This record gives sequence, C-alpha cells and structure tokens, in this order.
Amino acid sequence: MNDVWQACPVCLGRGHVPAGFYGVAVGTNPETCRTCDGATVIVRPTLPAPRAPMRFYVVRTSARSGDDSPCEGAVRVSVPRWDTTWPVDSLLPLTRRIEDKPGWEIELATLDDLLALERLHGEIMLTSSPYQSEPRVGRLQIEIYDDYRE
Repeated sequence: MNDVWQACPVCLGRGHVPAGFYGVAVGTNPETCRTCDGATVIVRPTLPAPRAPMRFYVVRTSARSGDDSPCEGAVRVSVPRWDTTWPVDSLLPLTRRIEDKPGWEIELATLDDLLALERLHGEIMLTSSPYQSEPRVGRLQIEIYDDYRE
C-alpha cells in the first residue's frame, strides 16, 4: 500500500498559520501549523484493498429437500457437521466431526449484494448456521423466507 502525500489542508502547504489561529495570539508572528508540524505536507494513507467476498450458506424455506438451487449464483458444497458433547468426567467439551452434508453456498462481496438478493427474492433471514465450518466457528446462513415455518 502506497501512502499519498498532499499539501496540508490547514495551512494550505505553507507550514504556518496566522497568529492566534489556535487561540490566544502571542505576538504577531505566524504560528507553526500543528497538523503538519511545519512540514507543509501530510501523509494520507490509501484505502485498503477490497476484501474478498464473504461466503454464506444459503437455503430456501420452501425447498424441503434442498436438492434444487435456492437462488441464482448458489453453488453446491459439502458442508462439514460437528457434534459437541460434554463428557461427565471432563470440564471441557469434546467436539468431533460427524458427517458432511450437501448444501448450498453463495458469495457476496458487499452489503449492496445482500440487499439486491433481498430485493430479488423477498424477505431473507441472516442467522448463525446450524452447520459449523470448524469447531465453534460458525458461518452465517441466509434463509430465503418464501414459505411458512415454525
């Protein structure tokens, strides 16, 4: 990431401001700019590179079997499932991988993409996924809420 140098916006690249600019004037001599410390320029960091798209599990309430794609752009994935039990003689839980289930996943790069999905399909719910991508670290799930369920 390269930083960008620009003229100080406070002193307009002069390195000093009029006497009394920061409060009570002591004499009539200009004061050193506190923003650039008299250097006449400041460093403006560049914006970070765009983040990679977020992945969400996606389901459709009306899709009972889950065999059909819940929405355009969803891809079929194998979703690992985990089970956590508390052994009687232990203070720590035991987490183990139990099985993989077929599921659907979608990549969204921005909040605007999520809002576009909502406009296209109607009401959606964003919840913690019942599936776990690894122990105790969940991935969010988008449910396209197009049918009744309890």
